[in-house]
Amino acid sequence: MNDECKKRWYSISFIICVSLLITSLPFQLFIKNDWVLFTINGLTRITSIIFILYNLKKEKIEFNIFKPNLKDLAFIPLLFLCASNFMVAIYQKSVINQVVNYDNIIQAFFISILTAIMEELLFRGILLTEFDKTQSKFKTIIYSALIFGSIHLLNIGSLSSIIPSLLQVLYTAFLGLFLGFIYLYSKNLIYPIIFHFTFNFLNDSLVTNLYQLKWELSYFIINALVGLCVFVYGFILLSIFKRKEISYATKNMDI
Repeated sequence: MNDECKKRWYSISFIICVSLLITSLPFQLFIKNDWVLFTINGLTRITSIIFILYNLKKEKIEFNIFKPNLKDLAFIPLLFLCASNFMVAIYQKSVINQVVNYDNIIQAFFISILTAIMEELLFRGILLTEFDKTQSKFKTIIYSALIFGSIHLLNIGSLSSIIPSLLQVLYTAFLGLFLGFIYLYSKNLIYPIIFHFTFNFLNDSLVTNLYQLKWELSYFIINALVGLCVFVYGFILLSIFKRKEISYATKNMDI
């Protein structure tokens, strides 16, 4: 790795570390008012997004946002993954909570949007784009997904949170595979942002505010089956895209 490449990776690491530090400060430990906490969390994420965009321009790091393409409709079935917990609720015959905290839902909606924008700028817009310059598409997706999952170890706040945080690392790494795949083959950062937001809001915030899900065997089986179905579809989609790439490259060689 030459000096210029090292300098670029130092810059990328700096942007990622500072952005995550800004949004990982444990304000919830000493702020109990939900709306005050929501405001602070929103401001830290907006600050982080501004910081990222400023440094992207400063370091001349570019990411892709292009106009939608008709072939991008093929990514829509991947959103099936964002409804797995609702399927758990249906299977467990969960009843909607008599008292629904709509304030929590509203707050989660906006925080999910800001979080999706921030994390996609970091992990797909910057990190995955840099890996793609030197690695194969397969390694690019794997590396970025593993780092994306590992970063969620920051959510370990106590001994009691270790198991839930490790589970989060696993499913966010799995989610990172799809987010990386979507961005790499669509060249449009808007799509992973939408997918990321939808997963966070629907499959976590909304469903947990509406239902009391039971962490029993059915919860893990249903989520695993949905994940497997989406993974198989994604693999088929990847095979189709790769065949088209080979066909396109072959035609260009003939010319």
